[in-house]
Amino acid sequence: MLASSLRISVPATAAAVRVIRTVASAAAAEHLLAFDVLEDMNLAIDEASGALLADTAGEGNLECVVSPAANGLDFTISRTTAIAQWPPVDWPGSLGAVVLNSVAADVSLDVAAGKPSITFTVGR
Repeated sequence: MLASSLRISVPATAAAVRVIRTVASAAAAEHLLAFDVLEDMNLAIDEASGALLADTAGEGNLECVVSPAANGLDFTISRTTAIAQWPPVDWPGSLGAVVLNSVAADVSLDVAAGKPSITFTVGR
């Protein structure tokens, strides 16, 4: 089982999101998450990262923290550069919000220490 949090920082590009998914998959395997949960986790990572990259991809980094939770894994994905409007005004009704909320729990968009972020939980 994952005993402590993992932190990864990658360039803020769509291509670098696969590195986050790979590290998260290793954590999920260690946490013994089921295959369907793993697929949901990857979709959640893609949607959260996509929302954070929509405004200014390529500037700064994406940071991901994966932490053990009682029923799965907690994720915080953040952007190291500011985004003009965060959370996006159209987020609540967007396809990204619908998808993310259908595959993850406790989805939250926030700004912490000046960094836009999305937190969510994937479970067993």
